[in-house]
Amino acid sequence: MKTTKILFYLLILFILINFLSIFIIKIKIGVNVFDFQNYSKKKSSFYYTYNQDYMHPFLGQIDANNKKTALNNLSDEPLFFDIFNPENEQKKDAFKILILGSTQSLLFNEDTNNQIFKENILAKKLIKKFPDKKIVIYNGAVKSSKQPQQLFKLYYLNLIGMSFDIVIQIDGVQGVVHPLVKNYKNKDEGIYPRRYSDRIALMASDWSCLENSNSHSKKVTFIPAYEIYSLYKIRSCFKTISKKNNMRWMNTESIGKRNYDELSKRTIRIWQKSSSQMEDFSKQKKFFYLQVMLPNKFFGNKDFSSEEKKYLEKHEYSEVIKKFYGLKNFKNINVKHSLDLRSVFKNINQTVYTRDCCDYNNYGMTIISDKIIEYLNINFIDLD
Repeated sequence: MKTTKILFYLLILFILINFLSIFIIKIKIGVNVFDFQNYSKKKSSFYYTYNQDYMHPFLGQIDANNKKTALNNLSDEPLFFDIFNPENEQKKDAFKILILGSTQSLLFNEDTNNQIFKENILAKKLIKKFPDKKIVIYNGAVKSSKQPQQLFKLYYLNLIGMSFDIVIQIDGVQGVVHPLVKNYKNKDEGIYPRRYSDRIALMASDWSCLENSNSHSKKVTFIPAYEIYSLYKIRSCFKTISKKNNMRWMNTESIGKRNYDELSKRTIRIWQKSSSQMEDFSKQKKFFYLQVMLPNKFFGNKDFSSEEKKYLEKHEYSEVIKKFYGLKNFKNINVKHSLDLRSVFKNINQTVYTRDCCDYNNYGMTIISDKIIEYLNINFIDLD
């Protein structure tokens, strides 16, 4: 009799705990645990992958998913997003083109409709422009990078024994938004790579809990109390991975006192100096250097399509782009070959922008590629 009573009270307690768990889950993640489809989708979104970015000692942020280069005399690192016509690399008369830039430079060979990689739009046009040359194209762009990372990458590639006939530096809004948004919030120096201290912390994180956490994110039961425990394990692992220890080298006090106007001036000066030094390096090493400035939907004029109008909602970068992107001006730097494409879509009625703050669809990338080729057709001089 006593045992039965204990079991009855335990059952009541179990039921109460589960009812309470239903409400807690609803409050914490906004989904009813018995709405299996939506709850399962939400929970699976907590699946976490190993950090694919690492901080290179000279280049800043590097994506470990970059395809691996051929061996060179000093280094075997994943320094290029892709290499086109690699069969020509070892030929004495190989004609080598290097593309540098940030995220948008990776879109030249991405189909934004289904997120699969296909033939590179710009590479195809460059190969067609130089039909008589044994052309090799290196896409050395790095996601979320900004100056002076491209400058340092150019120096580094030269240091490890690489040389190029053409270098195309493709600038976007990253050089403005990352110092003034991401790095400022993170209390990182504006000149540092995007969210530098976060990346350093992730490189040193304890990832041992990840496998167990991901097993929880893929499994859904109909026991709310267990789901509370499962979500706790996921959250606990995420906090362990993302924990940032005290970084004594960070000058957080001075960063906290700075304002946007001061930081914007420093940011533009870094871009100007980096650009001028890349131009100087091109003269020293005798390669043709072209610097391109990309458009952005939050800057300049365009007759937006009905689809694009859906993408104009306020973004964390939008106000910074509107206020500061115009400060980047080729008139203030010593670059012989420059191409400002910030107004290239002005008379284009079709959709060229995507939902992302700064990206373009294939049609937009084709227009940009055509303008680059058009400039090279008029201005390219083989410096050899």
